[in-house]
Amino acid sequence: MTDEITKTLAEVLKTEHPTLWDSDLVGLVVKRVNGIEKDDIENVINSLLWITAGRSIREVPIFELMKDISQSPDLTLSDVERETLVSRGVQFADTKSIGITWKALDVLIEHDKTFHDARIND
Repeated sequence: MTDEITKTLAEVLKTEHPTLWDSDLVGLVVKRVNGIEKDDIENVINSLLWITAGRSIREVPIFELMKDISQSPDLTLSDVERETLVSRGVQFADTKSIGITWKALDVLIEHDKTFHDARIND
């Protein structure tokens, strides 16, 4: 992903309204970011949602979690690529659209028999 696309994606994630479903957020972001395929945007957003879940479970700052992820032996990355992963992960995951969309999904999953419909305001 180029620096220009990264900057655009970060700005869109910061300004886009949270949604109840991850697929809705993907659809909104796809309309506003050029130069990256829908499947790639979907993968990025789903990864960010799971990173947010991990952050919530581990109760750690996003930087620390991204640093741990970047050090995974399952990733074959250079030191520069690891630093880029941390930087972009922090930049993307620390946005209202990702945080509130994750919370909406979490509420739906945790309380799937309780809620028929819900609205989360920012």
